[in-house]
Amino acid sequence: MRFMAIPNLDYVAKRTELEGLLSEIERDKKQTQYIKERSIRAKLFEETIDSLSTWVNDIWSVTFEYQTNFRSAHQCLLLAAEIVRRMFAPNGGCVLLYSHPNYRWRGVLDVTVPM
Repeated sequence: MRFMAIPNLDYVAKRTELEGLLSEIERDKKQTQYIKERSIRAKLFEETIDSLSTWVNDIWSVTFEYQTNFRSAHQCLLLAAEIVRRMFAPNGGCVLLYSHPNYRWRGVLDVTVPM
């Protein structure tokens, strides 16, 4: 039998991380106006989406599997939605267009579900 600890949602730490990534994306956007071949925007989008998807899996686990911390999970989901909205708005297209299509979402009982 495998025992796992309840995931720590740590809203403040995740907000700091995601705000930093959004700042890097914005900085890259400004730099590419002058040096186009040095853009790392796709990598930054991928890193941000990867971080968000891992966090959403943790939120799901906390609320569905452990059935606890609903208010905290709600606050975290609102932040995740806000980050996706902010990624979408300034770039004129869906952020998922910048990511690789081979992401896998973890389902219940550690079964991965391809997108």
